[in-house]
Amino acid sequence: MDERLKRSRKALDSYYSDEVKRNIRNKIVDGMEEKKKKNIFRPIMVGASLCIVLVLSFVLTQAEFNTASGGSHEKVVENEVVMKESAFSDSDYEQFAVTLTDYELPTEGRLTDEEAKEKLGIMYHPDFPVVAYGNGLVFDEDSHSLTGTYDYKDIKEIVPYGTQVLGLLRSEIDSSSQHKWTVEGYNTAFRMEPLEDLSKQNRESVVNGEGWAHLQRGIETQLVILEPFEKQLSEEGYEDLAAWLDETIGYFEQAHQFERENWEKAYQWYVQGSNNIDRMEFELGQAD
Repeated sequence: MDERLKRSRKALDSYYSDEVKRNIRNKIVDGMEEKKKKNIFRPIMVGASLCIVLVLSFVLTQAEFNTASGGSHEKVVENEVVMKESAFSDSDYEQFAVTLTDYELPTEGRLTDEEAKEKLGIMYHPDFPVVAYGNGLVFDEDSHSLTGTYDYKDIKEIVPYGTQVLGLLRSEIDSSSQHKWTVEGYNTAFRMEPLEDLSKQNRESVVNGEGWAHLQRGIETQLVILEPFEKQLSEEGYEDLAAWLDETIGYFEQAHQFERENWEKAYQWYVQGSNNIDRMEFELGQAD
C-alpha cells in the first residue's frame, strides 16, 4: 500500500470520533436490515389477508429463531462442543481477497466533484480522492474501502447497493480484526488468545461476571454487524463470500448458545469465528 493511501486513510479516519463511527455503522446496519425486511414481506403484503400475513409472520419468526439458535451449523450435543473445521482452504481465502480488492465501485448514484466538495466540506481534498454517493456513503477511490459518510446526523438509514457491499464488508473485516472484545474489554488485538493461553486472572474475571459480559458483548456485536451482509452478498451474486460469512456467523451463533457456567465452550466458538475474520484480514493485507 503506497504512502499516499496510508496518509489518506489516516486523515479520513481521524476526522470521525469513535461515537460518530458507531452511529455510521448503526445506520448502515439498520438500512440493510430494513431492506431485508422489505424484501421478505413485500410479496406477502400484496393481496394477502391479515390472517395469512400473521401465519407467515409466525413461520418466518420461527425460522429466524432457529437460525439464531444455530440453524444449519454444528449443534451443541449433550453439553459438549463438537468443533467443526472450516470448509474453506487457503486458495479460497486468496480468491476472497481478490473479490474484495479487485472490483469497481458502482457508477450509479455518484456525486459530481462539485457536489462532493459541497457535501464533504473539510473532508474533501484533491490529494485524497474519494467517491461520494447520494446514499451518504463515501469510499476511498484507490482501495474502494469505506472511509465514512456525510450528513450522518440527517440520514436515518443507509442502504448500500451493488459493489458498495464489498467495500463495507472489507471495512468491517479491517475493523473487527484490529479491535476486538476480549475478556479484558474492547482492545486492540490482532488475534484472540487460545483458551489454553488465558491467564488465571482472565479466567477468574469470566467466572466472576465481568469477563463474561465482555465476551457476550463481543459475540453479540459480531452477529449484529455480520448478519445483514449475508443476504445482500447472495443477492449481488457473491455466493462464495456469502457461504464464508454463513460459516463465520455460525461460529458466533454457537458461542451465543452457552451460559456463563459453560463459558469455555462459548469462548472456543468465539475464537473460531474471530480466527475466520483474522484469516480474511491477513489475505486482504497480502493482496494490497
